[in-house]
Amino acid sequence: MTIYKAIYTDKFGEENVDISSDGSNMYLTLRGVAFEGTDFEGLSGEIDEIKFQYEYYEGGADLTNFRITVTFPINIENQQKITTEQITFTYTTGDQTGIKGRALNTDTVILDTYFGQFTLTKKVQHCEESLLDIQVKLPKGTDIKACLS
Repeated sequence: MTIYKAIYTDKFGEENVDISSDGSNMYLTLRGVAFEGTDFEGLSGEIDEIKFQYEYYEGGADLTNFRITVTFPINIENQQKITTEQITFTYTTGDQTGIKGRALNTDTVILDTYFGQFTLTKKVQHCEESLLDIQVKLPKGTDIKACLS
């Protein structure tokens, strides 16, 4: 199980959280409620409308109207040299109205490398899509080495 530090923000406030991942699912506890899912659009857990906002569907509900920022290591190959760099995802879902420092419903990916910083700002459906989009910003002959990409 790998643990990543994140910042979760919604209209109820902001808090530092740990996201645990087994490579397929992620798990996090927010305000005493345990959530899990395969991506940020599908985080489900016990429903507590005093602490969170939800998008309801037949059979359950997922968290919505939040922003989460998480940084994790990622391997980059440049000139036949593989280095571990840091990539930061800021992901938004739902209505951002009322969220401190709201991101206007856009996502941001920042890849910090020893040869520069590369930024992507747009709404994406999946993390995989943003990795592919930031890959094209990298110098020729530079590749992201991740199971997602």
